[in-house]
Amino acid sequence: MKDVTITVYHDSRKPSQSGIYPVILKVYHDKLARFFPVFHNHQKLRLSIGDFASSYHAIKTRSEFRPFKISIEACYKRAADIVAKMQVFEFRKFELEYLGATDAEKELIYLYNTIIQENETEGR
Repeated sequence: MKDVTITVYHDSRKPSQSGIYPVILKVYHDKLARFFPVFHNHQKLRLSIGDFASSYHAIKTRSEFRPFKISIEACYKRAADIVAKMQVFEFRKFELEYLGATDAEKELIYLYNTIIQENETEGR
């Protein structure tokens, strides 16, 4: 889809005492942005500013940072594939696919209820 943009973002807006920050995918659609975590070994990936630069931005990644770069690129590709399969983009459908929804969450009644809740919160 041409109207959806995905970027990798190191969320270092709020200082943390440990010096590590989450690595996230920022998904843009219709002037809205939503954030989705990047996973590494089934956990949300958190890196220091230097480690993020050494893993994701480096042209030639050193061996200790290669697994992080592979995880970031794999999550990005997975998100891009999900967007490419969708005929009409909706954040909720993307979230269900990206985060791995259970079978119960994919049921029609669940989807209707989430759409109703979203519309009510938006005042429609």
